[in-house]
Amino acid sequence: MTQVLDIYAEIAELDHCILTREERAETLRRLEAARAEAEPPLRPLHMLAPPEPIDVPLATVPDGPPRRFTWRRATHEVARVEGPERVAMEWWRTEEGALTRDYFRVEDEAGRRFWLYRDGLYGECVDDEGKPARPKWFMHGLFA
Repeated sequence: MTQVLDIYAEIAELDHCILTREERAETLRRLEAARAEAEPPLRPLHMLAPPEPIDVPLATVPDGPPRRFTWRRATHEVARVEGPERVAMEWWRTEEGALTRDYFRVEDEAGRRFWLYRDGLYGECVDDEGKPARPKWFMHGLFA
């Protein structure tokens, strides 16, 4: 982020100067590169295939992110969350079993970042007997 601010300061300083088209283009390229480095990635570098089930005892609100989850026998307390990013089937399709997925970028208290999703919405899921069930949660990827 400091790089981005430094380049903005440089642009403001050079604003009163007459820059060639190439100089201005180079300054903007440097700004975009610094901004890209400052932003966390939207997708994880390591994807799990297939996604692995996780245990989520409770969420902050029914359709919200988890407060804690257990994956591979380790419990993670959630410190930060981005999302949800909703992925749903096309509205014109009515296939059975295609549930809405809400993806969350989650960071635990140790700073590890995960890509989780909830398969289905509360009130949308049913068990084998047709009774209402809690949606299932999955680990889909790990951020570097």
